[in-house]
Amino acid sequence: MHGSHVMLSGLQEASSYPLLLFAGLGVRHLSRKGKGVMLDGIDEAVIERARQENAEFCHLLEQHQTYEKQLASYNDLRFLTNEQEVERKHLQKLKLQGKDRMISILRQFQTS
Repeated sequence: MHGSHVMLSGLQEASSYPLLLFAGLGVRHLSRKGKGVMLDGIDEAVIERARQENAEFCHLLEQHQTYEKQLASYNDLRFLTNEQEVERKHLQKLKLQGKDRMISILRQFQTS
């Protein structure tokens, strides 16, 4: 994923959803170029189109947000039992798999 960029054009405070989406996907490398923000090589319009047209993408996004909340609850604990640590690692893997699939879907939308 390193080295590829996505342009989120016209980024404003009111329209920061795509930025929040990718922040939630664990994308950390942001740089300003021109009027928008470069982010993993996928245009904001592609993200929105995928949200509107692809049920799998929407489902994966919902799952991702659920995993993020569950992980946050584990991360808030001072100590984890062995079972909680195993579940946390499992959730991290599921979240990463979902993120990878979402990026794949977005790249397909980008080329179509």
